[in-house]
Amino acid sequence: MMQSSKSDRSSMAILIALILAELEPQDDSHVLFSLAETCIEWIKEIRPEEHTRDDVIEHKIPVPSEDTILTVTLVALLAVTFTRIQEEKKRLKLLIAFLYELLGLYAITNWIVHDAADCALNRIASAMSSTVSEFLYAHGSYIVHQIALAARSRTEHDHAPVVFSALLDQVDDPRMFDHVRHIVEDLLQALDRFKQAYCILILRSMLAFVTAMGRWFPELKPPDESEIEESEEHGLTEEQVIMETEKKPPPTPILSVEGDEASFIISALSHKDIGHEDIKRRFMGDTKLR
Repeated sequence: MMQSSKSDRSSMAILIALILAELEPQDDSHVLFSLAETCIEWIKEIRPEEHTRDDVIEHKIPVPSEDTILTVTLVALLAVTFTRIQEEKKRLKLLIAFLYELLGLYAITNWIVHDAADCALNRIASAMSSTVSEFLYAHGSYIVHQIALAARSRTEHDHAPVVFSALLDQVDDPRMFDHVRHIVEDLLQALDRFKQAYCILILRSMLAFVTAMGRWFPELKPPDESEIEESEEHGLTEEQVIMETEKKPPPTPILSVEGDEASFIISALSHKDIGHEDIKRRFMGDTKLR
């Protein structure tokens, strides 16, 4: 099976998907686990090896081929397979690996592949009684961890921003911000670590992040131009302006201490039996000492 041609793999994937669709969920899922692992490895083999580079000005128009057919059939087979696996703990690891590869397929500019990925996400999410956004948010921390590891990898760093962009486009839950806010720094560090070879991809992922922020938090508005100009004139950054507005006003100082209060404080300083509480009561209007 591992040495079979792409057309044979496509035919096999279609047949197995049709058979699994008629079966009930399996308690003993050893065979399904092996099938899922093999299909995920095949998807890794046929995904785009190179993404948009900065040093080459070109535009590629993909043409449907054997790789396209194989990708669509494998995605459909995996979607059915994960709906037939009952063991959640064992399924989770393979499901995260599949979701990472599935989101990466959105980098392929081919509507057939995109439709296959959308159908797979909808099928798995429906089987778990949730929407695509809720489903991806529930597994968001695991997917983001995979993205963080890929951003530091020499072989996967070009794939990380693609998956990150696709994940942000699919999730509408504002709580996702807590999962993804640290990935931005990892992607920016990848620019320096790998000589800015894929700057365009990372910039696109930053655009997806900013767009998602506006979708998640529509009530947050950028400051007015007049406020920015005033802060620039005073040499303050946006963070400093916020800190200045949040500072509490200092307490009103005592302008003068005269008469009995002054003599009382002087005597209190030299008298051991008079403490801070006595001084406080005197100024609050209570003349009775301890």
